[in-house]
This record gives sequence, C-alpha cells and structure tokens, in this order.
Amino acid sequence: MDGWSAQHQKLALAAAAAVGLGVAVAFMKDRRAGERFKTVKERESTKFHVRRNTSQAHLASGAYTKRENLSPGNRERTDSSDPRDHPEGLNVGFGSSPSWTDPKARDSIPVTTDMMSHEEPKLVIVMLGFPGSGKTNIAMKVARYLRWNSYRCRVFSLAKYRLDKVGNKSADFFDPENTEYVAQRQEIMKCVVEDAIRYMKRGGNVVVIDGTNTTRARRETIRSMLDSEPDKYRLLFIETKQGGDSSVLQRNVSDDTLDDLLTSPDFLDQEDYEKRLAYYKKGYEPLADEEGSSITIMHGEKRLVLHQIFGFIPTKIVSFVMNLHKQPRTIYLCRHGESEFNARGLIGGDTGLTPRGQEFSSALAAHMATLYPKGTSATEGDLTVWTSIMRRARDTASQIQSTNYMEWRLLRDLEVGTCDGLSYKQIQVMFPEEYRQREQDKLRYRYPRGESYLDLINRLEPLIFEIERQRKPVVVVAHQAVLRCLYAYFLDLPENMLPHLSIPLHTIIKLEPAAHGCKEKRLRFVLDADNGTFDVPTRERAHSSWEKYHMQSGESVTGTH
Repeated sequence: MDGWSAQHQKLALAAAAAVGLGVAVAFMKDRRAGERFKTVKERESTKFHVRRNTSQAHLASGAYTKRENLSPGNRERTDSSDPRDHPEGLNVGFGSSPSWTDPKARDSIPVTTDMMSHEEPKLVIVMLGFPGSGKTNIAMKVARYLRWNSYRCRVFSLAKYRLDKVGNKSADFFDPENTEYVAQRQEIMKCVVEDAIRYMKRGGNVVVIDGTNTTRARRETIRSMLDSEPDKYRLLFIETKQGGDSSVLQRNVSDDTLDDLLTSPDFLDQEDYEKRLAYYKKGYEPLADEEGSSITIMHGEKRLVLHQIFGFIPTKIVSFVMNLHKQPRTIYLCRHGESEFNARGLIGGDTGLTPRGQEFSSALAAHMATLYPKGTSATEGDLTVWTSIMRRARDTASQIQSTNYMEWRLLRDLEVGTCDGLSYKQIQVMFPEEYRQREQDKLRYRYPRGESYLDLINRLEPLIFEIERQRKPVVVVAHQAVLRCLYAYFLDLPENMLPHLSIPLHTIIKLEPAAHGCKEKRLRFVLDADNGTFDVPTRERAHSSWEKYHMQSGESVTGTH
C-alpha cells in the first residue's frame, strides 16, 4: 500500500509539472501575441500619434516640400472657353465650375451636405403677393440659404425678364383689361418657367420663381407646364400678404427701403406704384387650399400659415422663413486680436492675446463706443455682442460696451483634431498625406478627429437663424474659419471660394444686408510704430469681396485654417 502511494505521488507530481509547463507555454504565447497586436496597432496609429517633439533642426534643414503659392483662382479655375459652358450662364451661383454637367466627370460633382433623396421630386417655389410686400427679399434669402447649404438653387425674376424684353413700362402695362399687355405678360411668364425647367434638367435642385402671380389662372399655367414634363416637380407657394396698400407699405418699411422700391428700374414714381397696385387688386385671387403646399406670411411677419408642408427641404425653408424680416440692421464681423499661437504660426489651441492683440481689443472697444455710446444708438438701437467661448475671442470682446452679451459654443474655432498646436510646416513633415489632401480640397478636407468647412457650415446653421432674427446691430467676434462661413452666407458667395476668403486680423467688416444683396465696408486698424498702439480708423472703406478674392495669393496670415 505504501509502495503504491509513493508511486502514485510521483505520477501526480509529474502530471502537475506537465500542466504547469503547458500553462507557462500558453501564457508566453498569449504574451507574444499581445505584443505583436500592440505593435500592429502602434504602426497603424503612427499617422495620428507621431511624437510632436520633431527636431527643429530637421524642420530648419528644409526637409519638407515647399508649399506652392497658388492663388485661390488657380486652385479651382473655370475656363470661360470650355465648350460645355451653357449660353445661359453657370448653374450654381457665379464663379462655379460647370464640369459636373459632363457625364464623363461624375467624380467632380460637388458633394452636398444635405443631398436631396433620389425619390424626392425637385422643388419649384412660386412667390405670390402684391408689389412691395417683400417677395423678392424672401426669394433671395431662401435661395441664398439653400446655396449656402450646398443645394443647387437659382431665382428667376419675372421683373428682370420683363425689363429685358419690353423695357420699363408704366402701370398701364398691368391693366388686366388690356388684352395685348396681358398676352405679353403671359408670354414672359412662360419663358421664365421654361428656363426654370431647363435649369432643373441641367442639375438644379430648387428654383424660385419671383413674381406677383396673383391670379389663379396664372398659377395653374405654371402647374400645367410642370406637369407636362416627364420629370416630377413639386410646387411650393410662398405668399406675402403685408403691404396691400401704400399706407401699409409706408408703415411697415423704413424710408430707405421705400426709396429703394420707388426708385428701382421697375417703378417710375409713387403715383405709378399706387396705380399698379390698384390694377393688381382688381384681379387678385387668394391662394386656395386645393392649390397645394403653401406658406403664407401675414401682417408684417407676425403670423405664418402653413398648408401641406412635408419633406426635408420644405420644412427647412419653413424654419428659416420664420426668422426673416425686412427691417434693415448692421452686422459687424471681427476676428479676435492676435493670439499667442498666431504669433508663433500655430493652429488651434486656446491661448490668450499677445500685447498687440490686447491693444487691438482696446482700440476696437474705443471705436465701437464712438458709434454706440454706452452700448446703444438713437437710430439703430441697442448693441448686441456675440463671441466665441474661446479665450482669445472673449478677451477681444471683453471691453466693448453693449446692452446684450452672449458667448456661443457654435462660434468656436474650426476643430483641427490631432493637428492642434502644430504649424503647417510641422503638419507637412509629420502628416504628409493629410497635408496633401488639404491642399487638394480645402473645403471638404476634415482634420483627423476634427472638422471640415462643410462640417462648420452645418454647425453654424442655427446661428444663421438667430442672426436673421436680429433687428438691431450685432458684433460677432470669432475666428477666421467661422467668419469665412458667415461672410460667404451674407454675400452669397460660391462654396469653392469660401476657404480662401480674406478675413485679416485687426479689421472690422461692416455688413448691411438688403433685398438685392449686401453692402460691405471694411475698417482696418493700423499699428502706430512709434507708440505701439492702434490708430482708430476714421473712415470706412468700401470693399469688393470678388476683387479681393482674386488678389489673394495663399494664406493671409500664419496660423490660419
């Protein structure tokens, strides 16, 4: 028994040793596999996690490819002699390339942020209302908003077609009992609809037909022309009911707006306008429910009536139109003062201002105080200041006297992700593929774990609604990429121009939106070399963004997006 037990113990010890050896081998295999996995992961993440203490001697040695100093015009140049150019002009706003109409160049079709569904019919917006009721103002703003969101949209103005074909006519041209004039106006309207359909067939997403369209027969003609086409189109009427007579018109709009209306090429004088209005009243037929989807704006933007509104784009338009008004106001766009990263040529970060930037902050506050003493103006009302939550923007706006002050997360700078705190030279050395992609398409390029300009446009959309709602002067102190997006919106600039717009440091951009465009003036603060302070500008300088765009060659300052 004892012998058997000893032998049994030896076998048990041998078995335990074998099991232990097997466990040890398995553990070593798992450890080696884990090390190999870790090595692979490190190799894969090298692109985004390279150590940032790159040798300055290596950067100074010129071991990077020198960046080409291309002007924005050379980046996306449109050849006016291209045989694909349509005689009617460009499709997508001015300055856009028609190359996407070529079936052989499908890859060059612009990417949209909120692309329409293939099943959703293209949208035709028909304006409806008396002259002077704000139709053109709404039509232009809706089209500008959709283009800013990367939709291909165009306004077709009946007044413009009429002036081009028959010239300026007195109010008698609108007499509903004059059959000759009625036939001419009907022919002009058909020409507009035909051109709108042609534009949609060439790739447009939305068209806006801007005209009075006060009779049901006229609206039915538009509908029948669209229904006769093989493609499906959806109608949306936008009716404005304010401004039904001259007294209401004068009460609801400012003297400047009334002067613009009565001195425009489409009107002779106030008496002629009132006579034309009387003719329109004779044949006016209000919009009926059975005519389809509609948005009716009543009593000076105080009431909105919606009927059969559905679909992605119509609901976006409703949200946008709810914030519109005709009251003129001033918007100031101002980039923050020079920051510590600006001085060092680095991007991103949340640094404070340099002494030069602090001087600009004081000069900016002093200048705004001359325009709005104690944050208000007898003619324009209380001043509102909006700023980014980032330190350099808050420090710049801190001294401005205002009655309303708000910090917006929406206004924070473009997120640069893993490139935060680097210079463009360092990015070129450490992330050459990222640098190359950014140079090829600055609009759509997204920083690793960061944002692109298209992302930034989507982020700023709620801010556009809020800034359109404002009726008093607003100062926006933010960052270059953010202000480029806002500037492009108000001046209705094509998206390929947006990443290259000039928004220099220590400059105020004064915008005055109007129905037919946006007036712009720039005030540049010049540093006095003798005492190190900024001279407050005493004269505004008119500025053309289109000319400035072509004069720019590369980045305006270091440390920009």
